[in-house]
Amino acid sequence: MNIIYILFLSMILFTIGIYGVTTSKVGMKVIISLEIVLNAALLDVVGVATLYYSTSVVVFALFVIAIGVIESTVGIAI
Repeated sequence: MNIIYILFLSMILFTIGIYGVTTSKVGMKVIISLEIVLNAALLDVVGVATLYYSTSVVVFALFVIAIGVIESTVGIAI
């Protein structure tokens, strides 16, 4: 897949997340929007890392995703 498509998709996700953060007044929607922004940034990082065949960046992204899941779980529990 071309890197331009990946970066374009990431830009769309980032824009949707920022829109959700700035317009929402409900705390849960803000947390979900922040997760979308985080996933867009990770998509950028992993997309660029695949150009250079870097597996350590992908492992780092998996850890960040795991931390994001824990953060969402705590947010839902509250």
